[in-house]
Amino acid sequence: AGVLNGLRFAYTQTILWAIDQPSGPVRANDYSPEIYYELPVSRSVTAALGYKHLSNGGGLTDSADMNRIFARASWHIALGNDWEATISPQAWVYVGEDGGADDLDRYWGYTSLMLSVGQLDGLKVSGMLRGNPGTGKGAGELFISYPLTRLGGLGIYAFGQGFTGYGETIGDYRRRSSYARFGIAFTR
Repeated sequence: AGVLNGLRFAYTQTILWAIDQPSGPVRANDYSPEIYYELPVSRSVTAALGYKHLSNGGGLTDSADMNRIFARASWHIALGNDWEATISPQAWVYVGEDGGADDLDRYWGYTSLMLSVGQLDGLKVSGMLRGNPGTGKGAGELFISYPLTRLGGLGIYAFGQGFTGYGETIGDYRRRSSYARFGIAFTR
């Protein structure tokens, strides 16, 4: 226990491979470390406050990055038979220099809403909406996953994903796109 008990560190790296391309199949590579403090408010509600960085790791000509401070609340609703629904609204402010992404707020806005329904060791379906109502730009994502196996506590999940809107990756946040894909994930 103690005051540091709710301190969390996370790192997400998203690599999008274009396997239909004959050479150079990596289309995008995003790096996202974050640190946040998570606090249980009740048995079914948690709140979090943190800092998140997102970058494509590009050089002088193609770099895009942003930093933001976020607040999130999550409501966990037991549905029975090991099923749970989670509702997580999140709000953020951009801080510091926006390297190559100075108008990201026009495409990503300042809020998102995530919804999920699933089992801890079974099927999970989640959706995300984010955007800027003032510009009419935003995005939606649907993510379906199923655990394949556990290796020393590390989960491996098969997933299907659909995305439509702006900014699937930080390097192309100004471009509207729609994708459907499948793959392997180590978290969900």
